[in-house]
Amino acid sequence: MWFKNLFKRKKGNTIKQENKNITTVAFVALENRELPKKNNLRQYLEDKFNIRIFINKWKEDIGTIDIEDKQVIITLMPHPIDWDEINQSCERAWYFKQARSKLSKHTAHLVISINGRLDEQIRNCILLSKVIAAIINSTNVLGIYWYNIQTIRSPEEFENKIVSLDEESLPIELWVDIRMRMNGNFKQDIYTVGMDKLGLKNIEILNSKLDYYILYIFVYEACLNMVSKCYEYREKDIIEEGKYKFQVEYNKGTIIDNKEVISFVSL
Repeated sequence: MWFKNLFKRKKGNTIKQENKNITTVAFVALENRELPKKNNLRQYLEDKFNIRIFINKWKEDIGTIDIEDKQVIITLMPHPIDWDEINQSCERAWYFKQARSKLSKHTAHLVISINGRLDEQIRNCILLSKVIAAIINSTNVLGIYWYNIQTIRSPEEFENKIVSLDEESLPIELWVDIRMRMNGNFKQDIYTVGMDKLGLKNIEILNSKLDYYILYIFVYEACLNMVSKCYEYREKDIIEEGKYKFQVEYNKGTIIDNKEVISFVSL
């Protein structure tokens, strides 16, 4: 596919990030009202990822673990996730067709969080995701709700993507959501949610007549390149391959908020 080498040819701006703190949070929907077994959790992280953890606290409703130089807090909530919180996420989950039926069976959930500076968030997402993969193997999990971007994933998909994680090919779809909306006249907008939580600019392509699949792959590869290498495209760069051509512009976002975004403008 023509996207394969497209993003290797452009050099962008290395990001100078603010040192403000941000908390990354995920909800894990449970079949049973219990914390995962701590020994299973520890063993899985050691066996799969060669990570040693120190368990500070492990009571009936809360656990805290030190992983590398970070602390992950796991809190048991003895009730389901509020449906007002996850209803639209279930509707958007085309990659998890059984999201609504699976989540309807959960009786409790875990709130799992990790805190750190904005420039640490990619690493924090990886660490938090590895802990969640261990939880999936330590108790009965029905779904994972990534709170920062309001997406729901099946436990099977989530674990598979984390176990096969590669620094050159991060599973960014777990931490960044790519969404589309129709705006009339057979045109569509495609945009990202969550790049700002990783210390990067979100992406927008507005009023495009290109096929959704083409746009999705284009934006996915752009996000992957930015996250893996922690840089952004330069304004006014022209990205050209075959009959498709885009110009990079920095604009105020028009869909999610008014923060500055990277716009790929079709030429």
